Amino acid sequence: MIRKTIYLTFLAQFILVSCQQQNQETVNKGQTEISHSKKQNVYYYTCPMVEHKHVHNDKPGECPECRMELVAAIAVSGDSIEYYGCPMLSHSHIRHNRSGKCDLCDMDLLPMRLTSN
Repeated sequence: MIRKTIYLTFLAQFILVSCQQQNQETVNKGQTEISHSKKQNVYYYTCPMVEHKHVHNDKPGECPECRMELVAAIAVSGDSIEYYGCPMLSHSHIRHNRSGKCDLCDMDLLPMRLTSN
């Protein structure tokens, strides 16, 4: 009986430590992905739903309207362009399908795409 109790205690501790390590690896992975995104010229975070393109923030979070995770808007080049947008956070809702100027501040629109963190 004592052997079973010791064995079960040891097993429970092993499982607990394994879960904690896995959770820490998940946290570290998330921090690495965010760091990687910042290296890609993140301009702002926005809701991935076109209907909520007016939702924007300077840091990751969730959309207040649909609770989806905000995604990073990054400047890109080549075939990965999804839209042309103003690099200013307060004008992140300005999105066009070709290059040009921001409707509000006359800055050059940048080729951008949305990426999950």
